[in-house]
Amino acid sequence: MNASGMKLATRLALGFGFLVILLLIAAIWSIVSLREGNTGMTLMVEDRVPKIVKAQNIVNDINVIARAMRNTLLVKSADAVTKELARIAEARESIKTNLAYLDERVNTEQGRKIIDAVKSSRTTYVTLQDEFVRMVSAGKRDEAAEFLMTQVREPQAQYISNVDKFSEYVGELMAKEGQATAAATSRDTWILITLTLAGLLAATITATLLIRRISRQLGGEPDYAAEVVRQIAEGDLSQTVRLKADDTTSLLASMKVMQDALRKIVGEIQDTVNAALKGDFSQKISLADKRGFTEDIASGLNQLSDITDTGLRDVLRVANALSAGDLTQKIDKEYPGVFGQTRAAVNGTVTSLAKIVAEIEGIVEAAAARGDFSVKMTMEGKAGYTKRLSELLNQLSTVTDTGLRDVMRVANALSAGDLSQHIEADYPGVFGQTKAGVNGTVAALTKIVAEIKNIVEAAAARGDFSVKMVMDGKAGYTKELSELLNQLSNVTDTGLLDVLRVANALAKGDLTQRIERDYPGTFGEVRNGMNTTVSNLKELVQQIKASVDTINIASQEIAAGNADLSQRTEEQASSLEETASSIEELTATVKQNAENANQANQLALGASGIAAKGGDVVGNVVVTMTGINDASRKIVDIISVIDGIAFQTNILALNAAVEAARAGEQGRGFAVVAGEVRNLAQRSAAAAKEIKFLINDTVEKVTNGTKQVEEAGSTMADIVGSVKRVTSIISEISSASLEQSAGIEQVNQAIGQMDQVTQQNAALVEEAAAAADSLSGQARNLAEAVAVFKMDQTSTSTALAAPRSATPASTPRHAPKTQPRTGGAKPAAKSAAKAKHASAGEEDEWSEF
Repeated sequence: MNASGMKLATRLALGFGFLVILLLIAAIWSIVSLREGNTGMTLMVEDRVPKIVKAQNIVNDINVIARAMRNTLLVKSADAVTKELARIAEARESIKTNLAYLDERVNTEQGRKIIDAVKSSRTTYVTLQDEFVRMVSAGKRDEAAEFLMTQVREPQAQYISNVDKFSEYVGELMAKEGQATAAATSRDTWILITLTLAGLLAATITATLLIRRISRQLGGEPDYAAEVVRQIAEGDLSQTVRLKADDTTSLLASMKVMQDALRKIVGEIQDTVNAALKGDFSQKISLADKRGFTEDIASGLNQLSDITDTGLRDVLRVANALSAGDLTQKIDKEYPGVFGQTRAAVNGTVTSLAKIVAEIEGIVEAAAARGDFSVKMTMEGKAGYTKRLSELLNQLSTVTDTGLRDVMRVANALSAGDLSQHIEADYPGVFGQTKAGVNGTVAALTKIVAEIKNIVEAAAARGDFSVKMVMDGKAGYTKELSELLNQLSNVTDTGLLDVLRVANALAKGDLTQRIERDYPGTFGEVRNGMNTTVSNLKELVQQIKASVDTINIASQEIAAGNADLSQRTEEQASSLEETASSIEELTATVKQNAENANQANQLALGASGIAAKGGDVVGNVVVTMTGINDASRKIVDIISVIDGIAFQTNILALNAAVEAARAGEQGRGFAVVAGEVRNLAQRSAAAAKEIKFLINDTVEKVTNGTKQVEEAGSTMADIVGSVKRVTSIISEISSASLEQSAGIEQVNQAIGQMDQVTQQNAALVEEAAAAADSLSGQARNLAEAVAVFKMDQTSTSTALAAPRSATPASTPRHAPKTQPRTGGAKPAAKSAAKAKHASAGEEDEWSEF
């Protein structure tokens, strides 16, 4: 592949790929070197150092044995000797373990030779130890001392020397491995430095080549190229692009070509827009010298001009039709985008206007043809002028409907004789004039009615028929109505004066007066009636005079019998009243007992409910205490586990301390930590024991509390049962008291009814006696009244004297006032009422003649 034809991304990928490869090689080499160093370090840590430690432990144990052997010769007591011998045995076991560890892990030939020498010298040394121990045990201390100094000392030194040789051998191995590691580290360092320098050199070369290539392709500095692109992107085509000599392929050269093409297309677009602003959409952009995006822009603008021209002509056509009131025109052609929205808006306007016109026609038809002003314009989906027009039409319909309803309301009131209704609301224009006319009509009728009312009140209340309707300012039906009322008043006044004259004569007992003048209609009938009344009265008075004596005698006899019956009835009523009073007291007592029993029943029911709730609460407490008891037992188990863990931790810490002691100086820090862990484990165990003791004590107390709560629950259950039995007994007592109260109440009602009947009988007897007495008095009064009538010369004018020897009725006693008695009104009042009623009846009969 030609390097000059590579893409920028390929060049960048190759340059940085080479750098990445170098970095990968350096990283891989570093990882391998680290692994080699880690292997050597692991060998030292896991193999070399432990072997040296084990060898040192063997030397330490040999020294322990040597000191113990020496001490057995120095101490006097058998216990001390036994203790030192035990130290020897323990050190021998430790040496045996460490030597077995080394024997298993030494693989080199030289290492095996040294280990074999150590094992051989140990065998000799152990044999000598055994001999020494036998001597000491046999009490041969001097021989043992001699044996120790002459036989044991040299093999012991050889033994220690062999072990030291092994340590030196392992140290030499560690030194060789350290030197090899240092050499490898130096080698790896130079390799990494070489790779790093090679990477830097490759990066420098790659960056230089890329910068030169990018500069040639851009045609100038990147900042200048970016500034040119930014100005063109912002629409500034006025700048001059600076190019190098013979530069025709760079980005800046291409941007200059694009700038020139944009200047040209923008100029042609500006000419087209200016023509469109003048309303000329026929001017188009030439496509002859256009290619690429300029051809697309020119073609799109030409298409836009065509669509705009056609769309505006369609809108103009529909607008002219709307201005002429033609709602049949619409835009039928399909348009995309905003022109399609304009088409939808114009057609929607036509449809909206057609709908509004249809609604207006519906409102006008309903109002004009059926008088229905309740039809309104629909407000849903309307806005702007359609909403305003609908609101105004609805307002007009509402005002018309309200105005006509006010007129109809006042007219209906007038037809029903109600002059209190007016049109209160304010209306403009014709509706205001209609309101003034209707209210004026009501006012005129009110004035006429007031005058008529004045005339009627004067005639009805005062008998004054001289009041007349005022004729001034009246015309039409009001004048005719006033004249007719005045004529009626005159006729009524004259006729009533004649009637008054005859009536006054009748009031004075003069039956000689008559109405001689002729009257039409009802007044003529009144005249004939008055004259007939006078004639009939003459005849009636003569008959009454004959019957008065007979009525007077009979009424006196009736009054005497009723007075005796009234006295006996009142005595019986008094006895019944006392009985009723006693029954009432007994009823009140029984009712009080029933109420007290009912209250006790309610209290017992409440106590039963409270006791039941208490039982439930105690039951819940029992369950809760049981749960606490179980939880406490679980806590005891958990504490036991914690105690076991602390014990095991203590054992582990003890073992760790022993191992640290064996390690000598190297394990001193670990021994301190192990001691702290052991102390912590002992404190944890002690705390766990204390918590366990406290929890056990709590469990015992919770168990006792649970038993006590269970006993309290059992006692509460017994209390609930007892309260329920008491509630049942009190309920039975309350039911019996209520039944007893109901029975006594029925007896009381029966006695009350008997008392009421007796009182009514007494009242009726008293009324009969009073009526008889009144009848006797009326007979006397009638005789006296008839005596005052004046007859003509042929009639007898002698009045019959009414006998006055009748015995007056006894004064009735007052009925007992324990309770109101229906129908038991006072006899005197009833007698007076009956007398008045009889008098009124007689007057009515006289007026009928």
